[in-house]
Amino acid sequence: MGGLAVFIGAAAAAIMSNIYSSEIIGISVGCLIMLLIGIWDDMRDLSSRIKILGQLLACTIVVYSGVRLSFMPPTLWGDSVEVILTFIWLIGIANALNFLDGMDGLATGLGAIASFFIGLTAYQTNQPSLMFMGLGLMGACLGFLPFNLRADKPALIFLGDAGSTFIGFFLASMGVLGQWDTHDPIKAFSVPVLILGVLLFDMTYTSVIRVSSGKVSNIRQWLDYVGKDHIHHQLSALGLTNRQTVFFIYLIASSLGISAIVLRNGQLVDAILLVLQCFNILFMMVILMQKGAEKKNLDKE
Repeated sequence: MGGLAVFIGAAAAAIMSNIYSSEIIGISVGCLIMLLIGIWDDMRDLSSRIKILGQLLACTIVVYSGVRLSFMPPTLWGDSVEVILTFIWLIGIANALNFLDGMDGLATGLGAIASFFIGLTAYQTNQPSLMFMGLGLMGACLGFLPFNLRADKPALIFLGDAGSTFIGFFLASMGVLGQWDTHDPIKAFSVPVLILGVLLFDMTYTSVIRVSSGKVSNIRQWLDYVGKDHIHHQLSALGLTNRQTVFFIYLIASSLGISAIVLRNGQLVDAILLVLQCFNILFMMVILMQKGAEKKNLDKE
């Protein structure tokens, strides 16, 4: 039930900040649906079909409220592409954070780091409502973290699917809602990609590995599959302790977030270079993860 505590904290911050709009209400309702589906799943172990339907409903409400990607021509096919990509983004990020919720403090810490950089970037770009949303979620995550990441002791409480999918969905929604750059779509797209780079990387890496190996062939299997091929599993296989692994991933996420802050006064070429730097950092992660997988296989032999 830890996710419920984080939701109440973030919701209280939003209410006290008095930030209301159709988009924010849509995001709030979508997050509530993700939370309720997650709580139901934590208690009853829902089928993937019900989870998919619930997540699609949450995405539909968010998109209907006016929160969607905007970079295509204003035509029927252009609007359709934007809506489809927004659904993929929202569901992908929400489940990516859920997949990473495998070590004490990892998902909550990543949520706090990402929401901090979203809030700070929103402040830089004069988006006060989005800033309050980001910092409110950060505060809720930080309030929960001491009970989920304790020195040499097991966690007292966990996020569960309810918390991880809600936080991921909230982060993804804020990434779409933000007006990061009204003149340069590539630069605007780069900001949320950098801030959420760790989640995007882990989701993409594991999906490619599972599909190419035949372990996953459809969305239902993708949601249900539980494997030991995520970032934290592979780094742990190299010999890092759980705490070392968690803080290592924190540092990677913070480095990518700092790159997004640098983009505030950057040009198109800066956005391209920073995204390339992001790929370099994540490619180094791939090398480490491959080494971890090889070590794990050798240990089994």
